[in-house]
This record gives sequence, structure tokens and C-alpha cells, in this order.
Amino acid sequence: MTDAPAQPVALPAERVGHGLLFALIVVPVGVIAWVLIWSIGVFSSLIAFGVAIAAVWLYRRGSGGRISMRGVAVIAAVVVVTLTLGFFGGLLWDAASIYAAELGGNQLDALQHSGFDNFLSAVSALLWKENGLNALLALLFGVLGAYGSIRGAVREARAGTDS
Repeated sequence: MTDAPAQPVALPAERVGHGLLFALIVVPVGVIAWVLIWSIGVFSSLIAFGVAIAAVWLYRRGSGGRISMRGVAVIAAVVVVTLTLGFFGGLLWDAASIYAAELGGNQLDALQHSGFDNFLSAVSALLWKENGLNALLALLFGVLGAYGSIRGAVREARAGTDS
């Protein structure tokens, strides 16, 4: 009895749009996690790592299980957008904390106050000056945190194109 050579299983076509929609779920979760970590005075590459892992996992679920180089670009963009929004959310939280101290309320009260937008405009340059180094460190830790997951997705995409 001879065994016939195994035929490669054809994967379904990658659905990039569906993968993107699924991966976008990570954006609000990642931003909230970033702001929570930021609010206690630290930032962590663990957030970037978690965002990247979640984006890859969610993209794979939405795309039909495949990741091409287009998919890798989508995942990388979702990670960058999430971390950027998270950083800006952290700065907004800082401004709300300062404003809340003046109001005597909490940060959510400050964000809803009618004068907060004027206050934010007035202190934004100061926030950037104080957090410029933090922005660079956040970028560095973000790259380090996301590197492994993105690299794995690139390897998967290349392996899929070689066969």
C-alpha cells in the first residue's frame, strides 16, 4: 500500500478589510490601557507588546487565518495608531489632572468642563516640553514591545508567499 503524497491545503483568500476591522478592536482597549498605566506615572513596552499581539491575533481571525505583507502593514499601522493615540491620551490625562486640581474635581469633571479646551490650548506647549523625552522613550519602548509580534507576522507572510 503506497501513500500518495499529501496535497498542500489551499488557504482561503486573505480578507484584508475584515482583518483590519477586527484588528481595530485593539485601538480603544490599547489606548485605555496606555492611559491607565500613564496615569500612575509610568509607560510600558508591555502595552505595545500586548497591542501588537492582540492586533495580530484579531487580524488573523478577521482575515480568514492568513497574513500577507499587506496584512503586516495593516497590523503595524494599527499598532502605531494605537500607541500614538495612547500617548496623546496620556498627555490629555495630564492636562485634565492639572485642571481638575484647580477645579477641585476629578479628571472626568475636568474633561467635561466648558473651559477645559482653552486650558488645554494654553498648556499644550508646556506638556510637550515636559514630555518630549517621554515621547521618544515611548516610541522606543513601543518599537521594542511590538517588534517580536510584527517580526513573527512578517515571517508568516513570507512563508505564505514562498509556497
